[in-house]
Amino acid sequence: MTRTGKYWLMAFVVLLSIFSFSNLNAWQKSIRFDRITVADGLPGAFARSIVQDKRGFMWFATSNGLAKYDGYRFTVYRHDLDDPGSVSSNEILSVFEDHQGTLWVGTDAGLDRFDREQEIFKHFTHDPEDVTTLGGPVVPTIYEDRQGVLWIGHWFAGLSKFDRATETFVRYKHDPNAPDSLNSSQNLMDIVEDRNGMLWVGFGGDGLNRVDRATGSVAAYQNDPENPGSLESNNVLALHADRSGDLWVGTTSGLNLFDPVTETFEFLSYDDVELDSGVPNPNQSGVVSIAEDKEGLLWLASDTAVHHYDPIMGSTVHYRSDPENPDGLHGDNFGIRFIADDGAVWIKSQSAGINVFNPTTATVAN
Repeated sequence: MTRTGKYWLMAFVVLLSIFSFSNLNAWQKSIRFDRITVADGLPGAFARSIVQDKRGFMWFATSNGLAKYDGYRFTVYRHDLDDPGSVSSNEILSVFEDHQGTLWVGTDAGLDRFDREQEIFKHFTHDPEDVTTLGGPVVPTIYEDRQGVLWIGHWFAGLSKFDRATETFVRYKHDPNAPDSLNSSQNLMDIVEDRNGMLWVGFGGDGLNRVDRATGSVAAYQNDPENPGSLESNNVLALHADRSGDLWVGTTSGLNLFDPVTETFEFLSYDDVELDSGVPNPNQSGVVSIAEDKEGLLWLASDTAVHHYDPIMGSTVHYRSDPENPDGLHGDNFGIRFIADDGAVWIKSQSAGINVFNPTTATVAN
């Protein structure tokens, strides 16, 4: 469905909001967040990445090791100089399970593959003299496309593609002499595949690339102050391809929606994502992460709040940190890190551990 088709109801929404907004606010106040903190055994307050594996375990990437959670207790994996099979660093930046059930761990010292049976980590490191090795040592992003290809994003070294057969890598970097290269090799923030099989790569400060793996061509999208249909900001923080095929781009300026027909972006302004002018909207501090729940609604995280956005109705419910409310959202610098099969939304914070909202019980665990 096109953007126009999706939002023809906006006139109706304005009327609807007059009658239902009081109920919307009441629903906000009635839910509670549960929280998992260092006091519960989480090795670090800031979980950069969260995943639930096929066995039901939760995995957390922290600055003090990799944590596995069974719902009752934590098992923490840390680097041990005397154990070559330990995780390569305590600075865990990402954790990811692929379609085969293999757990991958990104650190500031390379990429690790975890052998669950032997409880050891195999290390893939960066060697500047060997172009078949990992493109860079810092691995904040791990992504698997629909063909099972593993893509590794680096903060300072572009993109790496893993060849499972040879266990080698192909590097993709910015080349100022090659117009078909990536926009940048710096600050790769997110990777996503759209419904057409195109790979999108977002950079903090250098915009967006679309990679056509069939032809090898790379299209660049960046902000142009003279073009209202361009990307609103080059500081791309998050990407999401939703179930209907729409591509959403979170930037430091807010939320952008890509139109594949016109090859332009629509910036969702304050009025697009806000019904209550008294509550901060995502555009005030950027959209740092995007996730989609079973109902097709988007969860957006900003530095100051979490936002539940209905793209069909154009309405948003906002949750702000409330340290005075033991059942409220706690912390700051939020990020939507994971939505479980049961619909539970796992939200990291910089200072207060993990908030968990369970829609089946209308509670948020902190």
